[in-house]
Amino acid sequence: MPVTRKPKEETAPSEPLTEDAEFQRYLRKGGSAAHSNPEPKDVRQTLVIPGTLCQEIDHLREKLLPLKKSRHQWVLEAIMERVKRDKKADVE
Repeated sequence: MPVTRKPKEETAPSEPLTEDAEFQRYLRKGGSAAHSNPEPKDVRQTLVIPGTLCQEIDHLREKLLPLKKSRHQWVLEAIMERVKRDKKADVE
């Protein structure tokens, strides 16, 4: 069993708390209402990519891109391109 110190007695503050008029106005002012449309948060998603497709993606990343780009970044960009293309097709 661990040994701990005996808790100290709490002492009263040396100066009494004062509540001035400005502080009271601040308290009565209150806060604003919560936003009805909060910004959506990032979603964590597990994505299972078939082995052959993953190899194709890696091959394309290595062959076609002059700079290294992570597989994660490549997949996100591919999803964004698809979303843009589908939005454009939906409008037409």
